[in-house]
Amino acid sequence: MASKLLINEVVFEIQEFRERFVGHGLGIQVRSVLTPGGQGSSQVSGSSQLSSKDAFLSKAEAKTISEISNISEEIVCVTTGSINRIVMDNHSWCYSACSYCYKKTDVETAAFTCACGKHNDQPVLRYRLEVMVNYKEESTKFLLWDCECTELIGPSANEVNKLKIEEGDVDLNVSPQALDKLLGYVLAFKVKVQPKFNNVVVLRYSNDIDLINDVVEMLPDAEAISKVHGPIFDSDNPPMILPNLNL
Repeated sequence: MASKLLINEVVFEIQEFRERFVGHGLGIQVRSVLTPGGQGSSQVSGSSQLSSKDAFLSKAEAKTISEISNISEEIVCVTTGSINRIVMDNHSWCYSACSYCYKKTDVETAAFTCACGKHNDQPVLRYRLEVMVNYKEESTKFLLWDCECTELIGPSANEVNKLKIEEGDVDLNVSPQALDKLLGYVLAFKVKVQPKFNNVVVLRYSNDIDLINDVVEMLPDAEAISKVHGPIFDSDNPPMILPNLNL
C-alpha cells in the first residue's frame, strides 16, 4: 500500500472559507498557510489553484433574482443584475466598529477596548448596506458589507461620513450621495441566502464582462435573454444609466 503526501495543497473549502468570512464584519482573521504569492505546491500532484472564475462559480447554484426571492433554505448562489436602489428602511448605511476586527460596538465617539482585546482611540464607521438588485423587472434585497462597499465606492464609510458632516448632514439614517455610485451597473454576484435572518449576503462580486455572461448563460432563462455588453462598473467613472439589456 502506498501513500501520497501533499504539501501546501490548495483545498477549495479553505479558499472558500477565506473568501466568505474575511472582511464581512464577523471579527474573524484568517491567515494563509500557502507559500509566498499564494501558490500551493506538491511534489507529487503538481496541482494548481482554482482560477478566479472557477472559484467564483464553484459550489454555487445559478439562480435568477426571482428565484432567490423565493428560496426557503440556506444556499450559496451566483446571479447577475444591477443595483437600482439603496434601501434605508430598517438600518443605517453603516455601523460603528472596532478598527481592527470589524466587530460592532455601541460606543460612538469615546475610546474603548474591543472584545478582541484591541484598544481603539475611537470607533470607525464601516459599511453595512442593503441594496435592491434588479434583473428582468424582478428585484430583491442584497446585503453588502464593508469590504465590498469600499471596493465599489472608493472612500471608506468614515471618509464618506466626514464629507456628509462638512456638508451639514449629520444624520446616519440618510443615504449619502456617494452611495449613488453603486447604481445602474451590471455585476455578477455570489451570494449566501439566509432565510433564517431574512437576508441575502453578498460574498463576492465581479464586473468582469466574460464572467457576467458566463453567469447569464447558466441561468434557467438564458435562452430568453441577450448577453451583456455594458455598462460595467468602473470605479474611476461616474454612474451611468443602463441601456435596455432585458435586466
